[in-house]
Amino acid sequence: MEAAHNPHRMATWESLPVGTDHTQETPGEIDAQGVIGLTAEVEHLHAEFHQEANHLNEVQAMHQEVLVSAGMLPETHMAEVHPDRQLKWMVEALHGKVNPDGLTIPLLGVSAEDVTLFTKKDGERTMLKLVVQDGDNEPLEREMPLPDADSEVSANYINGRLHLRW
Repeated sequence: MEAAHNPHRMATWESLPVGTDHTQETPGEIDAQGVIGLTAEVEHLHAEFHQEANHLNEVQAMHQEVLVSAGMLPETHMAEVHPDRQLKWMVEALHGKVNPDGLTIPLLGVSAEDVTLFTKKDGERTMLKLVVQDGDNEPLEREMPLPDADSEVSANYINGRLHLRW
């Protein structure tokens, strides 16, 4: 009702252009700093072990993901409490990868013209809507929150992969 009286308060989806520049450098991954040789300090080895031994956190995250997908935890509550997990689960479901400054989703077999992206500012959060057309089938639509709402979002479709950066 309020949207009819004040159309400027309601957030709307805005189209996000997808670039196809093949000369653009593909974003690299952050290399993990490891210890080389036998000259490492004990404190460094302990810290490295604790950083890599996160299997209990993985088990808890997978358990919550199963509960959310089974409808046993309200998805809206999980989205409010852990929006970064929602993005991670969504990208992993699409066999993609979340990077510190963006994400990469493989869309092999789809042309750049079949990929449409939209952004929407929803309060303090920026939402991204991915729409992939697949011939006569229903289009694949996914909405996901972006972690850093203040930065600009850019998209490139290079070699069958969608690269989003913020």
